Formats: sequence, structure tokens, C-alpha cells
Amino acid sequence: MHEVAVLAYHGVLPFDLATPCEVFDRVTVPGIPKPYAVRVCGAARTVRAGLFDLRVPYGLADAARAQTVVLPGIADPAMPIPSEVVSAVRDATRRDVAPGSPPSAPAPSCWPPRACSTACAPRCTERLKKNHHLAGG
Repeated sequence: MHEVAVLAYHGVLPFDLATPCEVFDRVTVPGIPKPYAVRVCGAARTVRAGLFDLRVPYGLADAARAQTVVLPGIADPAMPIPSEVVSAVRDATRRDVAPGSPPSAPAPSCWPPRACSTACAPRCTERLKKNHHLAGG
């Protein structure tokens, strides 16, 4: 089973968080009962997401062990990404995470942080590099 971590942090856009959860959870593959294990992971157990709060069942250590890490968009693009989230992405990057790849696909090498975003991959990539000095892949 391919493990997918969707990161939740203060300011996350609920739609951007929910979309990859639904997409990966509903994948059907003949002969594989559940090809993806989807986990919502956060630095805090309760995350502010606009008009409501979200309860996050998994911590960032779970994200660091996932094969695919999804970094959803946030309401304020100028808001810095929490250092704990950046560390989790770095840990996953060191393991050669495959962004959005199906279980049988090879890990792509063209995405510098090797984390995918449902809404703003180029902006998130640049923000991660700029704010937290991530090295390009």
C-alpha cells in the first residue's frame, strides 16, 4: 500500500486539503483493495482552517514516513510555512518521495522539493526555498 500524507497547518484551505484526501481515497485498482493509505498530518492536533478548526489525527512524523506528501495551499500566500512542516517535507525529500505517483510509477526527479500541492506547487516550491532555504533537487 502506498502511503499519502496530506499536511494540515494553520491557514490551510479546506478545499485544498480535502481534494487530495478524496482523490487518493477513492482510487480503485483491480486486484488491490486499497491502493492508497491517506493520512492527514499536522504539527498541531487542531488546525485553524478559515471559518472552522480541523482535528488532525496524525503527526508530522507520519508525514515524514509517507511515500507521497501533499502540501495544500493556504489562505494567505505570504504567510510563512511552519518550520515543523518544512522539516517534515525535508525528511520526506531525503527519502526520495514521489509526488503524486501511483504505486508502480518511478519517482520523478524534476520536482525540487518532491512534495506536491493541489493548488500552488510553483509558489509553494519557491516559498519553501526562499523562506527555509531548501536546496533544489
